[in-house]
Amino acid sequence: MALVIGGVGLVNATSFTLSTINISLNQSDPGLVVWSNLISPSFGFNLNNVGDSITKDLFRIGTNETWSNSDDRVDLPISAEFIFSSPSFSGTDSGKTSGHAFLFASWASVKWNDPIYVDFGTTGQISIDLSDRTFGTPGSAIVSGRFALTKLDTATVGTSVSVPEPGTMLMLGFVLLGLVGVSRKRFNNRN
Repeated sequence: MALVIGGVGLVNATSFTLSTINISLNQSDPGLVVWSNLISPSFGFNLNNVGDSITKDLFRIGTNETWSNSDDRVDLPISAEFIFSSPSFSGTDSGKTSGHAFLFASWASVKWNDPIYVDFGTTGQISIDLSDRTFGTPGSAIVSGRFALTKLDTATVGTSVSVPEPGTMLMLGFVLLGLVGVSRKRFNNRN
């Protein structure tokens, strides 16, 4: 029984609050003119262990251009700055947008130079990986972001909270059921 109860694990939950995303992109000719619209401008999430991640739809990117002309087929820079308020840190992912055309088809794309790795706290690190997207002209697509914990912050390791793991709770339940069965059998043998 002590082994089962001793199986309670420590979870090093790190809470993150993304305050805002600042997107810089090309909004005038020459080049592909693109726009963006935030879907999740701010949100919070917890990552417990190294390797844990969360994926979230972040913003919509698109163009109102009706055809990808030769000036639109030049790679132009785009960047997304992520500002976190808890813990306090920021990081910027960059990439490129461009237009494409083949025969009677025209489309646009965004390609990111990620993942990026951003340090926080004393020794913590998070990776941010944005999705590459293709969209029509005119058209739009949703860019999602995957946030993953790559290193724990040693300053928060001492503030761990004991949380039973699901497997441990299941084993504890079986042990308790076994003890109830043994007690019942002894009680019935006495009568």
